[in-house]
Amino acid sequence: MTHRQIRVPRRRPAGFSLIELTIALVVLGIIGVFLARWLMQSNQEARQVTQRSLLQRADDALLAYAAANHHLPCPATGDSGVGDCSLAQGFLPYRELGLPDQRAARIAYGVFRDNALSGVDPDIASIDADLTRAVDRAPSLQMLNNATSNSVAALVKLQDTCATHPEAGCASVPNLQVNGLDFCYALRSGMNATGKDSFLHSRRTEGAGSAVLGNIAYALATTSLDAAAPTDPAIDSPRAGSNVGQLRRAVGFEQLWSRLRCGEATGAALHAHANAAVAAALNVPAMVDYKEQLSIMTELAEAGNKSADADIVLATGQIASAVAGMFDTASEVSQTKFVWTWRTGFAAAGLGSAIGGVVAAAAMKGIAVSNVNIARTTESAFGTGQPTGSDADQTVYALDQKAPVIARRVDLEARRADLLGLSPGKAQHDAADALR
Repeated sequence: MTHRQIRVPRRRPAGFSLIELTIALVVLGIIGVFLARWLMQSNQEARQVTQRSLLQRADDALLAYAAANHHLPCPATGDSGVGDCSLAQGFLPYRELGLPDQRAARIAYGVFRDNALSGVDPDIASIDADLTRAVDRAPSLQMLNNATSNSVAALVKLQDTCATHPEAGCASVPNLQVNGLDFCYALRSGMNATGKDSFLHSRRTEGAGSAVLGNIAYALATTSLDAAAPTDPAIDSPRAGSNVGQLRRAVGFEQLWSRLRCGEATGAALHAHANAAVAAALNVPAMVDYKEQLSIMTELAEAGNKSADADIVLATGQIASAVAGMFDTASEVSQTKFVWTWRTGFAAAGLGSAIGGVVAAAAMKGIAVSNVNIARTTESAFGTGQPTGSDADQTVYALDQKAPVIARRVDLEARRADLLGLSPGKAQHDAADALR
């Protein structure tokens, strides 16, 4: 009996084959690449979020600093955090701004510093528009009349309140003389000026050329404002390709003007209040002239009254003359044996005319007396400020006496508005209230 050989299958060794291992390594490599790129991107996004937050905090701190101190800080040297006013570009003075994050020391910071800006105001040849300086620079604009080209229509000048009213206390409260209105005027001057390549400005680079777009109040960046030329007071337009990978913030004069709400304050303090003071001052001589006109009106009424008396006397004389004519005519009639003559009719007409003249003169006398009473009453009411019973509106005032008081009060209010500025504190309010 033949026995068949039984074949036992061989067991495959455990583990991966070389191909499977290769595929696994490739998959792990791809996953590792994606993971690495995801981690790098996440870190970059997190870093940009941190930098954006830091730039925003720095920008907010600069706005608060400008509102409180009425100027911008000077750039710092290195990471000192303290401003160096010999610089127009440097790093953020984070210590002066009160930022607790030392990472803000590496933020690049530039500020507009032109202390002799010209060509922006026809009445002022040169304006100190250095935004790091607190200077008394805001003039008031007063419209004096609707003048022709050959006469003065407006006056632009600095308020002299601190010199003329020492009770305001400018020595003890410096912010009364130099305040936010002066900073706003520097911003207005900067926004009206043409772009200057020697001071902080934005530019657009096209091909081999570079065009100045406009002046900038201040700029912030996570690196140098211009990595190729760190001392160049220019910042590329946001559309420029050199901004890729760099976070920056450029704040123009118009934007800072709007954020500080300069328009509301300067329009009221430097224009509306100033022109109200001019109107009140011009009203003083006007009321004196009006009082003189009332006096002339009274004198004219009294002259009219005397003229009416003269007319009555004249009319009475005409009656006497007419009566004499009648007697003369009667004598002639008697001599002609009472024959009616032509002179009789004329004599009768003359007498009637004379009587009519007396009646008319008496009527004019009544009108003249009434005019005298009205003129005297009006002049008296204007002088004393007491309205009369005939004044239904009760609107008569002693304006010749009150006009100077009103003018002084309005002028002081205009000066208080100039002293208080944008964001006055209690000390500023108390000092400005001392104006009398």
